[in-house]
Amino acid sequence: MFNYPKSFFFFSLFIAGSFVACKEEKRYSPDGYILLKLTEPNIPLPEALEVLQQADPSRICLFRLGDTSSGNDFIFSIARMTTGDSTEMRKAFDENVRPVLPPITVLVSADIYEKDGKMYYRKLTESTDLEHKVRSTMFYVMENGLSDVVYEFKATSHTDRADVVLARMEEMAGSVEFINERNISAIR
Repeated sequence: MFNYPKSFFFFSLFIAGSFVACKEEKRYSPDGYILLKLTEPNIPLPEALEVLQQADPSRICLFRLGDTSSGNDFIFSIARMTTGDSTEMRKAFDENVRPVLPPITVLVSADIYEKDGKMYYRKLTESTDLEHKVRSTMFYVMENGLSDVVYEFKATSHTDRADVVLARMEEMAGSVEFINERNISAIR
């Protein structure tokens, strides 16, 4: 005999589980080596990436992230940079990241800090674009803190959005996983 209340209960659990599964953040892999939770909404900018790669071939992706209607959007890119030899993250940051500044750029901060058991390597710079100040927020990640590859996550926005951008960038940098046999199914 068919049990309607029991069937309804199991059907309700299935529907509720489906809604939870649909709300899971998607993981993104720009090159098959790292995974991260990319801020939603996001719009890939492939044509602009091609132009950017002519000046900086280390850039592997370019997006407009955030809500454009509220003005909380920003440009985000990832660069995959090699150090030549296997280097500790702190040494790579101190020698190759912290001191490098493009012309007409001011260093706001270059910090190394721990949060929720993860180490963060962050650099903030500002420059003037016509009459607006522009903030570049950069986070750096490296597999196991010792590698010949450093990933730079860079966001560019007007300084009035700096706090929103900083929070989202920290979330994305904190979500990074390096792809191995355990998590390779996440990108398929």
